[in-house]
Amino acid sequence: MYIHREFPQKSWSVSRLESFYTCKRQYYYSTFGHWNGWERDADPRTKQIYRLKKLQNAYTLSGQLLHQQIKFILENSLKSPQNMLLAIRTKLNEAVKQSKDQRQLWEAWPNRVAMLHEYYYGEGISKKLGNEITARMKLCLENFLESSIYKSFLNQEIKIIENDQADFNHFSFKGYKIYCILDLFYQKGDKYFIVDWKSGKPAQAENGRQMVVYALYVLSQYPQISLSSITGVNKYLLTGDTKEYAFSSEDILQCREFMEESIAEMDSYLVDSDLNKPKPELEFKTKTGWYCQSCNFIELCPEGQAMSQCACSESPNTD
Repeated sequence: MYIHREFPQKSWSVSRLESFYTCKRQYYYSTFGHWNGWERDADPRTKQIYRLKKLQNAYTLSGQLLHQQIKFILENSLKSPQNMLLAIRTKLNEAVKQSKDQRQLWEAWPNRVAMLHEYYYGEGISKKLGNEITARMKLCLENFLESSIYKSFLNQEIKIIENDQADFNHFSFKGYKIYCILDLFYQKGDKYFIVDWKSGKPAQAENGRQMVVYALYVLSQYPQISLSSITGVNKYLLTGDTKEYAFSSEDILQCREFMEESIAEMDSYLVDSDLNKPKPELEFKTKTGWYCQSCNFIELCPEGQAMSQCACSESPNTD
């Protein structure tokens, strides 16, 4: 049963923290400004912010679809990537068609109809970009099927515990829900492995921090598992590279301290911590940068628009 909440629950994730540090105004829109924008009697601006939050770009969507197909492969022990690539391309084509032809329907039902950033703010996806994304997804699928993880799965050497669960798994810390959706969590012998599939370029510092948060989640949800038996694995599917992490008690302590400090910073932008009621929008200052071009909320931000136009005018002609 749906229950109206005036403000969202307190929650923390590495991606949300990245938004917080990147641009406070973007963080406000994605965390507070959109809230209840799905309700029929919401005011027009809240509905607008909610719609913008639902925008996706082609790279992000293709990565999500890749994760979905890997989950499907593991659930069904599939051995061929051809149909999986076709499924990704079909979903991307559907998103393109909806973005081009169903603007009004998206405005009414942004949670049911796709709208790609490239079509909302630009001229769409070029043939060159479409071919590049298809080639990336093909390579990612091939590298996944050649991975030792998948081969161990086919040989029935591992026991899957979690496989990209869709029920918003989390643990609690300092009054916040810490969301952790593990791409894959499995047991092999007396060892446990947390796997994060990566379809983009490595970002070691952020990825390493995310892995320690995942380890905290495992310790909270599976108390029978010891820290020394857990290994974190970033699998970079575009290159086939693997980065493994072992965890120490010091890693856990430092992660907890970092989370506590960042939560205190987030709380400083609240006027009522118990309600999670934010300060007024203008207290969340805009910070411009290269990321403005891909921001979902740029139509609400004159500073971001100016930055984006400047960046476009300075971009070299590569045609």
